[in-house]
Amino acid sequence: MIFRKIDVMTKTRFLADIKSFNQDFNRCCEEYDSIDLAVAWCGDPEHTLPYKQLQKFGSTMRAIIGVSFEQTHPDGVHWLIDIGSDVRIFCSKAANIFHPKLYLFRRKNGFALFIGSSNLTYSGFYRNIEANMLIEGEINTENILLSDITQRFEEWRSNENSFVPTKRWLDAYATRYWSAIEKARSNGIETPPIDENQISTTNWLRLADWEVYFHKIHDGLLNTGRTADIYLNLLRTAKDELPLPWDVSIFREINNRRIIGGMEPFAWFGHVAASGDFRRIMANTSDVVVQATIVDAINRIAEIKMPLNWNALETQLDRLTALGPTMKVWSRLLCLIKPDVYCTVASPIVRDNMSTILEVPQKSIGNSAGYIRILKMIHSAPWFQSARPIDLDQAVIWDHRVALMDAIFYE
Repeated sequence: MIFRKIDVMTKTRFLADIKSFNQDFNRCCEEYDSIDLAVAWCGDPEHTLPYKQLQKFGSTMRAIIGVSFEQTHPDGVHWLIDIGSDVRIFCSKAANIFHPKLYLFRRKNGFALFIGSSNLTYSGFYRNIEANMLIEGEINTENILLSDITQRFEEWRSNENSFVPTKRWLDAYATRYWSAIEKARSNGIETPPIDENQISTTNWLRLADWEVYFHKIHDGLLNTGRTADIYLNLLRTAKDELPLPWDVSIFREINNRRIIGGMEPFAWFGHVAASGDFRRIMANTSDVVVQATIVDAINRIAEIKMPLNWNALETQLDRLTALGPTMKVWSRLLCLIKPDVYCTVASPIVRDNMSTILEVPQKSIGNSAGYIRILKMIHSAPWFQSARPIDLDQAVIWDHRVALMDAIFYE
């Protein structure tokens, strides 16, 4: 055992919980230029976190991954390779289980080292009880601690202790991984990979910072061949053509009804006019009482300041849902009038994801209380509470950030 005195120019902090660990880890992802990591296991990148924070490093990331007991998710290894990282699988015959959890960040004159218990998994970063140490300091020839850590990384990366995974190896490992999960399930055994795979892959929405959320919107648009402009143009049109406060005359113009109801060419955020009841409500000029209720409720909701008065909001939502249509319809109207505050749940895939995150039946999303639960979760998320970005392209997205959640889940 080697004991080293930590350099006086080095700062050391004990991170007693995963919240403090995540705050510093995310900061280091932004402030440093490269990372070396060595972990016993890595999880499924479909969980988004913690992978999204690491994506920027690409070829400046080197990873040594353990695969003992087939607990590393094969897609995690694939993801690291696909972004250009230098990946090696630990395989030393001289050792037993590869069990470190080290994350070494570097920049020109400094380093940050996390040593602790958090594997590169969603649970290790966001669910488990974990403890980690963060050591930050300057890079210089006298820093013996950094020298020791670097030497150990290089030993693990040697051909004697690790190898570069090939496609053939990855395919074989994936077979072993899923076979091990199936065997454990059939025997009623709860293993860490089984527990990890049961976590909703949309749980990231509660925890993501602005950078992660922004890139999820970007990826969602890219994956479906769309652009942010098709959403933003609709929101601008709604702002121009349906200025607040509303009055019942808004329903007299067929183009207004198309915008409100999501009829072509305004179908983004949900074609809620497909509901015959709502289409009739909009078009029925003799039903002034119902239309007056709609515009009064919408105007009152538009006047609610941040942070939202949830009781006042629920009162108005109850007035709307009492008319017949559910929040699947009314949520679209809300995101048109305040896209920085309200989201649409018109899409079945959005309702499915929200019900999974909140662990409630999908049908409950259609009522006022269910929709408010979604908003409370969204409004407590770091990405929602973030400061408006300086970058103009990001700032435009931020100004419409809640409504644009639809772009992430659209299929």
